[in-house]
Amino acid sequence: FSLNFAGANKNASVKALGLNEGKVNYLTGNDPAKWYTNVPTYQEVVYQSLWPGIDLSFKGEQGNLKYELVVKPGARPETIKLAYQGIEGLELAPGGELLIKTAAGNLKEAKPDLYQEIAGEKVTVEGSFALAEGEKTAYGFAVAAHDSRYPLVIDPLLYSTYLGGSDLGYGYGITVDGSGNAYVTGWTESTNFPTTSGAFDQSHNGGDDAFVTKLNAAGSALVYSTYLGGSDWHLGSGIAADSSDCAYVTGYTSSTDFPTTSGAFGQTHNGDYDAFVTKLYPGPVTFGTTVGNGQITVPGNPGFAQFVFDVVCWTGQSEPKGMLIYKDPAGKVNFRSEKITGLVFDFANQKAVFKGTAKSPAGAIQAAAFKVEVEDHNGAGNDLFKIWLYDKNNVVIYHEEGPLKLGNIRLLASGY
Repeated sequence: FSLNFAGANKNASVKALGLNEGKVNYLTGNDPAKWYTNVPTYQEVVYQSLWPGIDLSFKGEQGNLKYELVVKPGARPETIKLAYQGIEGLELAPGGELLIKTAAGNLKEAKPDLYQEIAGEKVTVEGSFALAEGEKTAYGFAVAAHDSRYPLVIDPLLYSTYLGGSDLGYGYGITVDGSGNAYVTGWTESTNFPTTSGAFDQSHNGGDDAFVTKLNAAGSALVYSTYLGGSDWHLGSGIAADSSDCAYVTGYTSSTDFPTTSGAFGQTHNGDYDAFVTKLYPGPVTFGTTVGNGQITVPGNPGFAQFVFDVVCWTGQSEPKGMLIYKDPAGKVNFRSEKITGLVFDFANQKAVFKGTAKSPAGAIQAAAFKVEVEDHNGAGNDLFKIWLYDKNNVVIYHEEGPLKLGNIRLLASGY
């Protein structure tokens, strides 16, 4: 299949930028007259004024070929139209990606990043892919209000970068703050994982360490990066960030010397694998605590009963697992989950959010102001679950379903 520029200027000038040292030779066939030798290579090719006041550039970044559209001051981004030939159709994914349907399978183009540079600052502009009306294989862009005195950049690929050292490592959780900075957590075996000067822990502690890394909005530099853990095994599986640049990390650890803070909920290891919750600010740990083989009590609030959850950890499996059990005031077990990887409460809005996997759920959680019903999503008994939250009038106030994976943590507006 091919991609065409619909309604574009057929006489657009092409400019090559960033001359590379390398040359390319095309020796096709046995006729030297048809060979091309010492062909120069460039870092970027720009089609100037492909549409009125709009340039299109192609460049390579991290092994990917990407394109970028620059809408000059006063130009109209709605004139951009790209059309595929030889595909079955286009579709917009829930996450804003563009799905390209072909006979051999689907391709996906990342959600575009739209921004302007004003007074030396990157200003994000709301926008998305837009399917061309009445056409199955053409698309453009929907762009929100912006300052037309400055160029507008439409960039479908934000950035792609390696993060790690010389040994094994995995990223398990990622979030992005309002400024576009990315926060990543996971685990690493590397003793040379990239950390930053002044970070909480710049040295590998032994075994597998968790890590917490913040990258700038361009993905070009580390804001901070730190190891997190003790002398044994750790995994950072979920992360959230607030407006004060604090990172909230959850995961699990088998270390008896995991870093905790004075006055935290759990300052000692409870045996086997404990969950942990750590709050980080660029600088010291704000709080750190472990949770395991004990109880979490959520005190009563206006309109809420008191909830007591048992968190049980055990071994003998291919990986550590946790079980969250809800008990009513009489001690009866009303809810049991094989693995809960995220749990937050928003008392102001009478909402609770659970994430994880459910096995053999038994009915509903009852409370003074709401109830949570959990049902097996696919009938397999151990994969996914759906959640409904009701207010005291039995009206649904929250609903979530679908593939809920290991390691989710969510920060609500109320701070929980």
